[in-house]
Amino acid sequence: MKYLPLTRIDLLVVHASGATDGDIGAAELRRRHRSRGWRHIGYHFVVRRDGSLEEGRPTNMPGGHENRVNRRSLGVCLVGGGNDATPAQLTTLATLATDLKTWLPELEVVGHRDVPGVRTSCPGFSVRDWWDGLSH
Repeated sequence: MKYLPLTRIDLLVVHASGATDGDIGAAELRRRHRSRGWRHIGYHFVVRRDGSLEEGRPTNMPGGHENRVNRRSLGVCLVGGGNDATPAQLTTLATLATDLKTWLPELEVVGHRDVPGVRTSCPGFSVRDWWDGLSH
């Protein structure tokens, strides 16, 4: 089965994996998502508790956020609960988002909860407020 390619990318959707995960990474999340019947991990990037950045699904493959935005977004997952993201995770997220905005100037950095049609509190904090509070 082929997947549809991404169209223009204008969203970076920030997720949290859940507070009880411990320090898991992309491999563990990939296994979890495949056990749910998904073809791949839902996120393009995973940020571990120590700030290490791992690759998830290929960036030319639509993400797993919400069907209406999957073909125009990239996803990043902070391991653990978003409201207890470590300083190292937030530093890595800021660097990733800044680098992606250099490549994709129209990119908006949002939380999963900010995606239209999604009913969740994920990632547990206001990504828009956090991003807006940084000096870019």
